[in-house]
Amino acid sequence: MKNITIIGAGLMAKPMVNYFLNQNGYRVTLVDQILEKAIEIKANRPECTAMEWSNNNTEQLKN
Repeated sequence: MKNITIIGAGLMAKPMVNYFLNQNGYRVTLVDQILEKAIEIKANRPECTAMEWSNNNTEQLKN
């Protein structure tokens, strides 16, 4: 299984998530500064993970 990370839950995020999930063999991680936006795009798809990410959080960048 291939892993794809999409940074940002803007206008193109939903079509990109749909594209990769419709291609069998992909898992998608969607990260955005606003977790609710990523969760909305993720919907109820277990192959997709929604995460909050802030590029100015140095502790988070270390992980």
